[in-house]
Amino acid sequence: MESLDDIGWLDTTIDGADEVDPDLHLIKGGGAAHLREKIVAAASDRMVVIADPGKVVETLGAFPAGQVLEFGFETTRKLIRRALEGWSWANTTSCNA
Repeated sequence: MESLDDIGWLDTTIDGADEVDPDLHLIKGGGAAHLREKIVAAASDRMVVIADPGKVVETLGAFPAGQVLEFGFETTRKLIRRALEGWSWANTTSCNA
């Protein structure tokens, strides 16, 4: 097994939904690995989410959110750097009219 930092980028991430409503809106990341799953998905060209009928609920929202850990630090740093590439304060506009 290789770490995400060693691989750097993935073609596809496949992961399961925690909840799916009748309109196919879903909750992804209700489990303990929420942040890890988000970092892996962000470092992928596409993400496929699967769910079995046992995940269907009438109303979404049974899962609390929130997690902090070091996993994927280097990949996250690279994604932030890429997102900010070419950005400067000169590219912003004031909120004060």
